[in-house]
Amino acid sequence: KEYRRQRQMCIRDSYTDVFQGDLQSGEAGEAMAGWVKERTGGLIQPEPAPLPENAQLSLRNTIYFYDQWQDRFSPETTEEDVFYTDDGQEIVCDFMNRENGSTGFRKGENFTASELALKNGAMVFVLPDEGVGVQELVQSEETLREALSGTNGQSVGEVVWKVPKFSYGYKAVSYTHLRAHETRSNL
Repeated sequence: KEYRRQRQMCIRDSYTDVFQGDLQSGEAGEAMAGWVKERTGGLIQPEPAPLPENAQLSLRNTIYFYDQWQDRFSPETTEEDVFYTDDGQEIVCDFMNRENGSTGFRKGENFTASELALKNGAMVFVLPDEGVGVQELVQSEETLREALSGTNGQSVGEVVWKVPKFSYGYKAVSYTHLRAHETRSNL
């Protein structure tokens, strides 16, 4: 009875789910893979994998995001270009391109930020200044907050958008044990 109450509370308050079962059974692996597939609309379909014999807990998470640009990029303006990673690697990929006159943007310390409207919100783009790494920007909570939602340095002008097409991915990490003093449970 308590398990059911706690499970309903997790689903309602935290958008999470809790399951009990024998983690060494093939059914548990299939159930976990099915859970990920269901939560991602079938975009991620992990292979059911057996867990180590000493596994007592398995944590899984997913993020499923779907939206559309309010003003779509024209497919005719999509062009191949180079994306530069933080470590200097060059990746050739497709970029969606557009120019918007009279668009709001923010010039902060070490970055420029603007956003594009989605049908259900907005996506904020933060471009580090030349010579500034992404890790540099996210090290300071204050700088990150200013980059994502600040109001300093606001201006209006032409913004040239070159947005790399992106997709999803997933990574499975298995921890063979967790020490009792490293874990806490509210359940």
